[in-house]
Amino acid sequence: MGDTQPLPSSALYADRIIAWVPPTDGYDPCWRPPSKVEAALLSAKRNGDWRGYIEVLRGAAVFHRTTRAAADSGQAYDIPTVWDPRLHTYCEPLYTAGELPAAEAEIVYIGKHFENHVAPEAHVDHRHYLAVNPGTPVEVYFPMTTENRRTLARVGAAVVGPHAAGVHTLWNRPQRGEVAFGLGCAALLNANNGSPWNELGHGDFGYDYDRRLLAEWWGITDRATLRDQLATLLDTQAGWTWEFVLSIREALERVEGGPVDPVRWRAKVTAVLGERLSRVGRPEDHTTEVSVLCRLVGRIVRYEQRFRADGLLPIDGHVRSVQAWDLGRAAAVARWGAAARYCSLAEAQRTITRAGELVRPYYDSWEALAAGYIMGRCLHFDGEEFGHWYLEMVETARLLAAAPDGPWQTQPWK
Repeated sequence: MGDTQPLPSSALYADRIIAWVPPTDGYDPCWRPPSKVEAALLSAKRNGDWRGYIEVLRGAAVFHRTTRAAADSGQAYDIPTVWDPRLHTYCEPLYTAGELPAAEAEIVYIGKHFENHVAPEAHVDHRHYLAVNPGTPVEVYFPMTTENRRTLARVGAAVVGPHAAGVHTLWNRPQRGEVAFGLGCAALLNANNGSPWNELGHGDFGYDYDRRLLAEWWGITDRATLRDQLATLLDTQAGWTWEFVLSIREALERVEGGPVDPVRWRAKVTAVLGERLSRVGRPEDHTTEVSVLCRLVGRIVRYEQRFRADGLLPIDGHVRSVQAWDLGRAAAVARWGAAARYCSLAEAQRTITRAGELVRPYYDSWEALAAGYIMGRCLHFDGEEFGHWYLEMVETARLLAAAPDGPWQTQPWK
């Protein structure tokens, strides 16, 4: 064949996959798999199960390195390679999320599906190797000959899929402490997106993905728009309507010493709002705004009934605040902002810590925070359809409650 290359004597052949495994000496003796992905890769490598190894890669988020300038250019660019003296050729490093190097200002990582890296039509020099997590105990090198790329592209199937919802934890990232607590406040969002809840510095699925996400969903395209959006999310007075209605019920409960029925709740909302509008010289707005807020009471009551049926609230519980909705998203946006290089890692950590500090007084457990977050999400998006905006959060909350390495289990509320 015109594009074959000599392989080291330790090259392995299994299921028609050609792979080279370097000698095992020289690895960090303290290394531990940073996540379930690397643990699965290590097991497959030890067993010589190359089909299983590829299936793990196809089901994981994988990243290649490039410069920030190249990524920002909007032009096609060659993926940087490194010379490997053992193979006497160049290698294209490919990393799983747990083995991404520390974030740098001018070096970024682009996420791609594994099959996109090895597809026969991909622009890859046939003399090169694909180096998976080089320098770690899970490293494996695949020659990029046309035949091997064809095999790698079609063998096996993704175990899960890189964007599948689930509680993904990086065991070499913070799992306790102030920053971890703040990241935990965004865990419903991150777990639903299928990204590690405690990653900070690399975002979800790569630099380009995070920039696109911020632009499309948040209108964030630079440092200034990130700062403005975070200021809004961290402002606990911003979403006054929902909080106002919920605070009326809280005040009535304290006075009456027990549950408040919706009729009494609406009457108090009407009275308090009328007094406020008169005080600011807007009595003419009373009828319209009272109608809006009384309908909101009904929406909250109906959502809470469904929450109880689905286990998001105890049988006699209700949502006391929706601050988790904005503050949880603030932690997520700060995380994406650092990954998109719109702020420094230190700035993102301060925002994430601040979000955690602000949210604590409103709830007494992760479950209560989840109910508040989901209520805010539903009031914003769902329109009482109980569609995917609601249903996917129910499942994500269940996953978080059961995950032994998720924030609800590793990070105490108080």
